Amino acid sequence: MNKAFIGLALILTLLAGCQSVKQERPPFIENHTYVNTDKFPHVSIHLFAPTIKDTLIDGQTYKVMVNDEGKTFIFRDNHVIFIHNDLPSAFDFIDFNEDGYLDILFTYASAQNEAYELLLFNPSRRDFIQIPDFNIQGGYPVKIKGTQYYYSYRPRGCADTCWGSDLFYFDHFKIVRVGNISVEVDKVKIYKIKDGRKVSISSYGNGMAIFSTYEHDKWGYIDAYETKHYQKFISN
Repeated sequence: MNKAFIGLALILTLLAGCQSVKQERPPFIENHTYVNTDKFPHVSIHLFAPTIKDTLIDGQTYKVMVNDEGKTFIFRDNHVIFIHNDLPSAFDFIDFNEDGYLDILFTYASAQNEAYELLLFNPSRRDFIQIPDFNIQGGYPVKIKGTQYYYSYRPRGCADTCWGSDLFYFDHFKIVRVGNISVEVDKVKIYKIKDGRKVSISSYGNGMAIFSTYEHDKWGYIDAYETKHYQKFISN
C-alpha cells in the first residue's frame, strides 16, 4: 500500500469525523414563556440567563424578571402585569413607604451616580404603580423617622459641588415636594414649595466650610437639617 493511498485514507477519515461531531450549544439558559393577560395578550418572552426574584404578597406570587434584551417583566402568578424597557443593574422587593406591602426598587448604575426608580404596590388593584419623578440620582432617599417625609440628594455637575436635596412625601402614588435645598458651590439657598412654587426662606454663603463641620460632610448636613427643620417646610 503506497504512501499516497494511506494519506488519502487518513484525510477522508478526519473529514468524516469532523462531520459527525455534534456542535455543542453554549452554556446558557434558554426558555420561552407564553402568557395571556388582558393587559398584555400573548406576550412571548425570550429569556437568556434571566435574573429573577419573586415574593408572596397577600397570598399571590409576584415575580420580577429581566431578560437579555434589557426588558423587565413583572408577573402576578403567571400573568404579566408590567413591562419595562430599561435595564436595571439591581432590583429588590422592599416596603419603601412602610404600608405593610412590598414595593419594587430598581437601581441603575452610571459612570457617576446611581439612579433609582420606584414601583409602589397598589393593594386595591393588586399591581404596581410606577411613581413619576422618582428617578432620583445620586443618593438613596431617606425617610425621616416617625414622619411621612423623605429627603433626597441630587448632584449636578461632574465636580459635585452643585447639588440639591428635596423634601417630599407620597400622596396617592404621587410625589409631593414641600422643600428644597439648592447649593451652588458655596452658596446655599433653601426653599419652601407650595402648590408647585418655590418660596425662598433662607440663603447664606460659606457653605463648604459649614458642611465640613458635619460628619460625612454635606450628607451629614442634609440629614441634620432635614431631620431637625422639616416642620419648617410644612407649616402654613
